[in-house]
Amino acid sequence: MKKVPEFWRYLIIWGGVLTACYLAAKYVLPLFAPFIVAVILASIIDPIVVFTTKRSRFSRGVCAFICLLCVFILLSIIIAFIVIRIISEAQDLYRELPIYNMTVEEILGRVIFLMRSITEDMPDSVINAIKSVQSRLYWGLEKIILNLTGVIMSLPRLSINIIVSFFAAFFISRDKEEISEFFANLAPIKWRDKASKAKSELVSVILGFIRAYLILISVTIAVSVVGFTVAGVKYAWILGIIAGVLDLIPLVGPGLLYISLIIVYIITKQFYQAIVIAVLLIVQFFIRKGMEPRVLGGSLGIHPIAVLVSMYLGYRFLGAAGMFIGPFFAVMLKIMVKLNILPSWPKE
Repeated sequence: MKKVPEFWRYLIIWGGVLTACYLAAKYVLPLFAPFIVAVILASIIDPIVVFTTKRSRFSRGVCAFICLLCVFILLSIIIAFIVIRIISEAQDLYRELPIYNMTVEEILGRVIFLMRSITEDMPDSVINAIKSVQSRLYWGLEKIILNLTGVIMSLPRLSINIIVSFFAAFFISRDKEEISEFFANLAPIKWRDKASKAKSELVSVILGFIRAYLILISVTIAVSVVGFTVAGVKYAWILGIIAGVLDLIPLVGPGLLYISLIIVYIITKQFYQAIVIAVLLIVQFFIRKGMEPRVLGGSLGIHPIAVLVSMYLGYRFLGAAGMFIGPFFAVMLKIMVKLNILPSWPKE
């Protein structure tokens, strides 16, 4: 039987792996989301559980339950406060959006007048394109606000998933050794060494991946919210969350939002807000430069272009959640190549 060339073997394997990743992200992850969250939560609290078990007379199960209860109470307080603020700001923004749209139309009118005074033979198609972009921006913002409000209002319906995740995390944390041994015994004997290495690599990188996202989002949101509040900017929490999401996108960052706001405030002659946001931009730049080598690069271990491509493809195939799922799969695939579980590009 003729042997398949190395190049085609590589393409077939990677085509199958990428197809499996897409199907898993599209159909499997949503079904097992509470248990995936439980595994992540159990892994995060594991060092604390180990420490308290050694230092106290309580069993591992009791320590795991106490840690999870503290995390649950803390997260509930934080989420409740954030949700109340966002709902209030989103409703206020939705009511005032037509007024802001009129202001934008007025500014665009001035810009168009200025452009015509400079260039008398400006084509009407350019002006129509500018107005079309403004109209699409308005309807896009309205849709985003409605979707954001809908997601937040649906949080109480996720209570069953939260309860399942909580109890699953408790059992995973309590019976960690037994569960690890069970899954290790499922692998063939000749694969167990690789499986053990892959498991330790994946756990450390996944936790680093989650830690990187949480740190970047939390710090950027906190700094942005404080800066916007000092500047007297309306909807500080909504804008802060947008800045946090932008900070996860390589080569973009929250600077896109800051610069846009600075331009708007300069045009509207609100120079105090423009100056404060400019200072905020500088502060955020130095914070990011100080954190990035330790947090993002060290935790993900992949090139920023690879992160950007995986986020874009994830968004195109899986929607907004794909921006987080894409880099996650990119990190997993890199580890599998590193451990020779998946083939690297064939060398001549």
